[in-house]
Amino acid sequence: MTLKQFFERFPMINISKFGEYCGINESQMRQYATGDRNPSDKTKYFIEAKIRQLGNELSRKLLL
Repeated sequence: MTLKQFFERFPMINISKFGEYCGINESQMRQYATGDRNPSDKTKYFIEAKIRQLGNELSRKLLL
């Protein structure tokens, strides 16, 4: 799944705030999300790890 597809599938995730969460420039994250720019493989893996981290954080908070 591309980042564009990810943000289309989960529109409730704010692209700019997610960029901030990842420590990636918000404008750059928006470019990744719209497909105007492609992240490097290293950046893709980093963003994927942050998506997993966010999912884990949400799961833990929902169980409390």
